[in-house]
Amino acid sequence: MTIDKLASYSHLKKEIEQIDSTIYELENTIIGSSKISEVSIFSGKISNPTEQLGIKLSKLKEKLNLKKEELLAKLDEIEVFLSTVTDLEVSTIIRIKYINCKSWNDVANELYIDRTTAYKKVKSYLEKVSVNNE
Repeated sequence: MTIDKLASYSHLKKEIEQIDSTIYELENTIIGSSKISEVSIFSGKISNPTEQLGIKLSKLKEKLNLKKEELLAKLDEIEVFLSTVTDLEVSTIIRIKYINCKSWNDVANELYIDRTTAYKKVKSYLEKVSVNNE
């Protein structure tokens, strides 16, 4: 695990929220009197523009769901790593900083340590874990 991967946690969550919002909007888009999710294909060729739009929106929804699954896998990787952190102080620092999106100053104030000490503890732990995994 790297500091960059940990730092990506909040961005991953935000992107997942945006995808969920887009999917919700797509599911609630109404064309005429039928919802997009209810559009069905009976033949290989579609001449109705409403059905064509429905199919395009359904394909977009599928792509968004695939992207969401990829992002969730990355979030899960970070969570699995956090569950293996044996140093309670380091685990707390990581959760405050990267999961709760706090600044190093906030971490330091909450734990009554210097901000550089908090950073160094995380960096040192990640380096130690990296060496042990090689």
